[in-house]
Amino acid sequence: MDPTLAYFPSRYLSTDECLFFYSSWEPFLKRDDGPFIDEQFYGSRIGSYKDELNLLGVITNIYKGCCLIASYLDSQSNFERINRFYNYLSEFKWKPDDEDDQQIWIPRGTDNGEWVTPQECVLHDKNSLFDGQLSVLEKFKYEMKILAFFADTFSVKVHPSVDDYCKLWNKWENSDHQITHTECCAFWEFVVKTGTQYQRKYKCDVFIGDDLFLTDLFQSCSRPIFVWYPQPSSKTLTRIKLVEIYNKLGVRTISESAPKNLSDVDHVKLEPVNSKEKLVKKGLFKLILGFLADPNLKIDAVRRHEAVGRILGVEAFETVDSMTVKYKGGQKSIIEYASHFAEVVAEGMLWENEELVPELCELIWWSLTRKQSSS
Repeated sequence: MDPTLAYFPSRYLSTDECLFFYSSWEPFLKRDDGPFIDEQFYGSRIGSYKDELNLLGVITNIYKGCCLIASYLDSQSNFERINRFYNYLSEFKWKPDDEDDQQIWIPRGTDNGEWVTPQECVLHDKNSLFDGQLSVLEKFKYEMKILAFFADTFSVKVHPSVDDYCKLWNKWENSDHQITHTECCAFWEFVVKTGTQYQRKYKCDVFIGDDLFLTDLFQSCSRPIFVWYPQPSSKTLTRIKLVEIYNKLGVRTISESAPKNLSDVDHVKLEPVNSKEKLVKKGLFKLILGFLADPNLKIDAVRRHEAVGRILGVEAFETVDSMTVKYKGGQKSIIEYASHFAEVVAEGMLWENEELVPELCELIWWSLTRKQSSS
């Protein structure tokens, strides 16, 4: 027998294509998992020739077998064996040489499945939005260690990216799929969260990253963009935050869209009024103080009263003569008035705590609109 050849079950291989199995391999692989020298063929005494086999080119060091084991990956179809291969490769920090050859096994049962590229995968899909678009690896019973290996070695995305959400929106728009309330919430929560992250990153007043994201997301829409609000509203997806996003998309309010006729606006006589009597009444004071008293906000009593005091200092005016505004779409909605009023009040009071403005806006808005609908 040629000394440069070693026997692997059913065929001969060159020695540098063979591995020598011993106890160190047992936590990771089985004898028949890879090109290990067949002990049954050579006899049990072959184990005493480890050094000689190494001189002939057989890989006897467990640390040096990664490339050879990895080369057998794409010929496998058994999930348990492939899982063992990944476990071994991750343990010894294997890195692929060629990015074009990187593939990940997607099991469809014990001995069936398909190989896909890392770009077609994602580790987690919290809201199950991408089942038909990406292979979500956490669903295939891969251990956390192996999932981390996929992210580190194959650059698999941990979560769906902005581009993935863009493709998802286009998919929804071009299909007859009826979007559910849960899907809408999940999608717009991502939009809101992404905008917030970009704002923190750039630390500026303009949502630079958010604008770019929204432009990419909706520039190819073939139909008018719908406006949607969740019912009921949540802290992570408030009406105020959605209004900000819709404004960036160019969605106009009803009063801006409907043709209107404003009579004698340049000649209207204005007189100062007591804002406490006309605008901020006892009920609204209680509402605001109750909000500011939340222990989680950590606003002491002095600061709470200072914030409310700012509203009392606002100068308000009213018209003596009637001013007529007519819209072909109907009168200006109380919803729009409530939104503007809530925003002005919240921003005026909480200019030192801007992060609390959306929550207070939402609270005042709901209070005003509910009162109006019950009257």
